Amino acid sequence: MHRIRNLAASLAILSAFAGCNSAVAAGMSPDPTGLWFDPAESGWGLSLVQRDDTLFAMLLVYDEEHRPTWYVASEVSADGPAGTDAGAMQYTGVLYRTTGPWFGGAFDANTVAAAAVGMIRLQYAPGTQGRTIDLTYSANGVSTTRAIEPQILPHLVRALSNEPLDYSQTH
Repeated sequence: MHRIRNLAASLAILSAFAGCNSAVAAGMSPDPTGLWFDPAESGWGLSLVQRDDTLFAMLLVYDEEHRPTWYVASEVSADGPAGTDAGAMQYTGVLYRTTGPWFGGAFDANTVAAAAVGMIRLQYAPGTQGRTIDLTYSANGVSTTRAIEPQILPHLVRALSNEPLDYSQTH
Protein backbone atom coordinates (compact mmCIF):
# COMPACT_ATOMS: atom_id res chain seq x y z
CA MET A 1 0.00 0.00 0.00
CA HIS A 2 2.89 2.33 0.84
CA ARG A 3 4.35 1.80 -2.66
CA ILE A 4 1.02 2.58 -4.31
CA ARG A 5 0.72 5.85 -2.34
CA ASN A 6 4.30 6.80 -3.32
CA LEU A 7 3.59 5.96 -6.96
CA ALA A 8 0.36 7.98 -6.91
CA ALA A 9 2.15 10.95 -5.34
CA SER A 10 4.96 10.73 -7.90
CA LEU A 11 2.49 10.63 -10.78
CA ALA A 12 0.64 13.64 -9.40
CA ILE A 13 3.88 15.61 -9.19
CA LEU A 14 4.93 14.58 -12.72
CA SER A 15 1.51 15.54 -14.06
CA ALA A 16 1.80 18.97 -12.50
CA PHE A 17 5.23 19.55 -14.04
CA ALA A 18 4.23 18.17 -17.44
CA GLY A 19 1.17 20.38 -17.62
CA CYS A 20 -1.11 17.37 -18.06
CA ASN A 21 -4.46 19.08 -17.90
CA SER A 22 -7.09 18.00 -20.41
CA ALA A 23 -8.95 21.30 -19.94
CA VAL A 24 -6.00 23.28 -21.35
CA ALA A 25 -6.22 24.21 -25.02
CA ALA A 26 -3.85 22.49 -27.42
CA GLY A 27 -0.99 24.40 -28.99
CA MET A 28 0.63 24.02 -32.39
CA SER A 29 0.48 20.49 -33.72
CA PRO A 30 2.92 18.92 -34.22
CA ASP A 31 4.77 20.44 -31.27
CA PRO A 32 7.30 22.95 -32.69
CA THR A 33 9.68 22.84 -29.71
CA GLY A 34 13.25 23.01 -30.99
CA LEU A 35 15.59 25.02 -33.17
CA TRP A 36 14.39 26.44 -36.50
CA PHE A 37 16.34 28.14 -39.29
CA ASP A 38 16.51 28.91 -43.01
CA PRO A 39 19.11 26.52 -44.46
CA ALA A 40 19.95 29.10 -47.16
CA GLU A 41 20.79 31.74 -44.50
CA SER A 42 23.16 30.32 -41.92
CA GLY A 43 24.00 32.34 -38.82
CA TRP A 44 20.57 33.10 -37.40
CA GLY A 45 17.63 31.09 -36.09
CA LEU A 46 14.63 30.72 -33.84
CA SER A 47 14.30 28.62 -30.71
CA LEU A 48 10.76 27.62 -29.75
CA VAL A 49 9.40 26.00 -26.60
CA GLN A 50 5.72 25.10 -26.38
CA ARG A 51 3.78 24.56 -23.17
CA ASP A 52 0.08 23.87 -23.56
CA ASP A 53 -1.22 26.59 -25.92
CA THR A 54 1.60 29.12 -25.39
CA LEU A 55 4.97 29.40 -27.09
CA PHE A 56 8.19 30.98 -25.89
CA ALA A 57 10.28 32.23 -28.80
CA MET A 58 13.91 33.36 -28.83
CA LEU A 59 15.06 34.90 -32.09
CA LEU A 60 18.84 34.89 -32.60
CA VAL A 61 19.76 37.44 -35.28
CA TYR A 62 22.19 40.25 -36.08
CA ASP A 63 21.36 43.94 -35.67
CA GLU A 64 22.04 46.74 -38.16
CA GLU A 65 25.63 46.98 -36.86
CA HIS A 66 26.13 43.20 -37.45
CA ARG A 67 26.24 42.49 -33.71
CA PRO A 68 24.64 39.29 -32.40
CA THR A 69 21.26 40.15 -30.92
CA TRP A 70 18.42 38.17 -29.44
CA TYR A 71 14.79 38.96 -29.11
CA VAL A 72 12.32 37.06 -26.96
CA ALA A 73 8.56 36.65 -26.94
CA SER A 74 7.34 34.95 -23.80
CA GLU A 75 3.62 34.77 -24.56
CA VAL A 76 3.08 33.76 -28.18
CA SER A 77 -0.46 32.46 -28.46
CA ALA A 78 -3.11 31.57 -31.04
CA ASP A 79 -5.01 34.57 -32.27
CA GLY A 80 -7.05 33.20 -35.16
CA PRO A 81 -7.12 31.08 -38.29
CA ALA A 82 -4.03 31.08 -40.52
CA GLY A 83 -5.17 31.94 -44.03
CA THR A 84 -7.17 29.34 -45.91
CA ASP A 85 -5.55 26.20 -44.45
CA ALA A 86 -8.40 24.46 -42.61
CA GLY A 87 -7.72 24.11 -38.90
CA ALA A 88 -4.40 25.97 -38.98
CA MET A 89 -3.87 28.74 -36.47
CA GLN A 90 -1.47 31.63 -36.43
CA TYR A 91 0.38 32.50 -33.24
CA THR A 92 1.43 36.04 -32.35
CA GLY A 93 3.18 37.80 -29.52
CA VAL A 94 5.11 40.89 -28.50
CA LEU A 95 8.83 40.79 -29.29
CA TYR A 96 11.25 42.18 -26.68
CA ARG A 97 14.93 43.04 -26.78
CA THR A 98 16.58 42.17 -23.49
CA THR A 99 19.71 43.55 -21.88
CA GLY A 100 21.57 42.71 -18.72
CA PRO A 101 24.94 42.43 -17.04
CA TRP A 102 27.98 40.88 -18.68
CA PHE A 103 28.04 37.16 -17.93
CA GLY A 104 31.64 37.27 -16.67
CA GLY A 105 31.00 39.81 -13.94
CA ALA A 106 28.86 40.07 -10.87
CA PHE A 107 25.13 39.78 -11.51
CA ASP A 108 23.26 43.04 -11.01
CA ALA A 109 19.48 42.67 -11.28
CA ASN A 110 19.15 46.44 -11.71
CA THR A 111 20.73 46.18 -15.17
CA VAL A 112 18.21 43.63 -16.49
CA ALA A 113 15.66 45.20 -18.82
CA ALA A 114 13.24 44.21 -21.56
CA ALA A 115 11.93 46.69 -24.14
CA ALA A 116 9.11 45.90 -26.57
CA VAL A 117 10.46 46.32 -30.11
CA GLY A 118 7.82 44.69 -32.32
CA MET A 119 5.74 41.61 -32.97
CA ILE A 120 6.27 37.99 -34.00
CA ARG A 121 3.81 35.81 -35.92
CA LEU A 122 4.22 32.18 -36.86
CA GLN A 123 2.16 29.44 -38.39
CA TYR A 124 2.81 26.17 -40.14
CA ALA A 125 3.13 26.65 -43.88
CA PRO A 126 0.18 25.06 -45.71
CA GLY A 127 0.78 21.54 -47.00
CA THR A 128 4.06 20.95 -45.11
CA GLN A 129 2.71 18.73 -42.29
CA GLY A 130 4.58 20.83 -39.73
CA ARG A 131 7.95 20.72 -41.51
CA THR A 132 7.98 24.44 -42.37
CA ILE A 133 6.97 27.48 -40.33
CA ASP A 134 6.15 30.81 -41.91
CA LEU A 135 7.82 33.33 -39.58
CA THR A 136 7.07 37.05 -39.72
CA TYR A 137 8.53 39.48 -37.25
CA SER A 138 9.20 43.17 -36.85
CA ALA A 139 11.86 44.75 -34.68
CA ASN A 140 12.51 48.47 -34.42
CA GLY A 141 10.30 49.20 -37.43
CA VAL A 142 11.89 46.62 -39.76
CA SER A 143 9.72 43.68 -40.84
CA THR A 144 10.75 40.41 -42.43
CA THR A 145 9.16 37.11 -43.40
CA ARG A 146 11.00 33.80 -43.75
CA ALA A 147 10.12 30.15 -44.26
CA ILE A 148 12.05 28.17 -41.65
CA GLU A 149 12.68 24.48 -41.06
CA PRO A 150 13.65 22.45 -38.01
CA GLN A 151 17.40 22.33 -37.49
CA ILE A 152 18.36 18.70 -37.20
CA LEU A 153 21.65 18.30 -35.36
CA PRO A 154 24.08 15.88 -37.07
CA HIS A 155 24.66 13.66 -34.03
CA LEU A 156 20.90 13.12 -33.73
CA VAL A 157 20.65 12.16 -37.40
CA ARG A 158 23.46 9.63 -36.94
CA ALA A 159 21.89 8.25 -33.78
CA LEU A 160 18.56 7.80 -35.53
CA SER A 161 19.92 6.40 -38.80
CA ASN A 162 23.00 4.47 -37.60
CA GLU A 163 24.86 5.90 -40.60
CA PRO A 164 28.22 7.72 -40.46
CA LEU A 165 28.13 11.45 -41.07
CA ASP A 166 30.04 13.38 -43.71
CA TYR A 167 31.10 16.64 -42.04
CA SER A 168 32.93 17.93 -45.13
CA GLN A 169 29.87 20.00 -46.18
CA THR A 170 29.18 21.61 -42.81
CA HIS A 171 29.94 25.25 -41.99
